[in-house]
Amino acid sequence: LGQGQESDRNIVTRSDSDLIDDSPINLIEKTITATNESETAALESIGDRVLDENKPRRTLSFDVLQTPASLYGKHYFFGDKVTAEYDGYSGNFIVDGTQIVVNSTGEQIRVRTRSV
Repeated sequence: LGQGQESDRNIVTRSDSDLIDDSPINLIEKTITATNESETAALESIGDRVLDENKPRRTLSFDVLQTPASLYGKHYFFGDKVTAEYDGYSGNFIVDGTQIVVNSTGEQIRVRTRSV
């Protein structure tokens, strides 16, 4: 909603048809008041930014498994960039913490990552 009042108010509508087609749940309305803007292009830009800020984002959380082909301290280390993949999605992460526990039952390594 831009400058003006009632029927004289500059109103711009923005949408993302790809997201709406993905699911009827994606049809969500949000009203942004931008009464300091009078230009349609500026209102469209604000609308596009709000659409982008609110679109669904993929996230990936996981427990790092130690396998013979991928061992902490041998194949990757603290601070390394790593890639995780699941169901056609891949994400880049940094190894930012480890916990190594050694006891009578053996060694357990827990690796913490954060998204890049």
